[in-house]
Amino acid sequence: MAFPTYNRSPYISNKKFVNGFIFTTYEPLFTGAHNFNTKGGVSKGLCHNRLVIGLELSYSNISAATMRDDAKQDFRQEVLTANPYFKGSLNRWLSMNYTINVNVSTLKISSQSSSDPISLYQTLSFTIIPDDNFHFTLGGEHYYTRFGDSQTKDANLVLIDASASWQINAKIRLGLTARNLLDRQNYRYSTFGSLSRTDHIYRIRPRNVLLTAQLHF
Repeated sequence: MAFPTYNRSPYISNKKFVNGFIFTTYEPLFTGAHNFNTKGGVSKGLCHNRLVIGLELSYSNISAATMRDDAKQDFRQEVLTANPYFKGSLNRWLSMNYTINVNVSTLKISSQSSSDPISLYQTLSFTIIPDDNFHFTLGGEHYYTRFGDSQTKDANLVLIDASASWQINAKIRLGLTARNLLDRQNYRYSTFGSLSRTDHIYRIRPRNVLLTAQLHF
C-alpha cells in the first residue's frame, strides 16, 4: 500500500560551517519535500498450519532540498526493508522461530552518492518440550551493520540466551534463565542524515543467571 505526500515551505534551513561550529539559519526560499512509502507482505501456512513462512517488504523515498554554506543542495534518501520469517512446530516436542530484518539505505546529495549502509537483525530460537513438565529454550540475536566504506569498521554482535523450567508438581515450578552467555559488552553503529552522521555506542546488559521458584497455593 502506497502513501505519497508532498509538503511545500517558504523557508529552507541553511547550515554554515565556521571554525568548527555549525550555525543554522533559515532562508526565504521555497522548497518542497516529497515522501513516498509502500509496504506489503505475504505468508503461507504449511503442515496443516503448524508452520508459517512469510515475507514483509517496505520501501520509502524522501526527496527534498537543504542548504549548506549558502548553496542549495537537493537530496534523496531511499530505504528498502525486507523481513522474511519462519515459525511454528516442527513436531510435538520441538518448535522454532526465525526472523530476519534487512535494511538497505541510499543517500544522494546533489549528484554525489554516499556509501550505502546495510543493517541486519535476525533472531533464532528453539523450544524443546520433552514432556509437559520440562521446557527448554535456546535463542540467539545477531546484529550486523555494513557501512560500505573503508574508513568505517563493520559492526557485528551476537547475543545468546537460554532458559529451562521444571514443573515439579501442581504447586511448585522451578526456572533457570541465563542472559548474554557470551558476555558481550557494547554495540556500536552509525546513522546517516541529510548532512550528518552520528555514531552511537550502547552498553549491553551483562551476563546474568536467574533462578526462580514459583509456589501456587
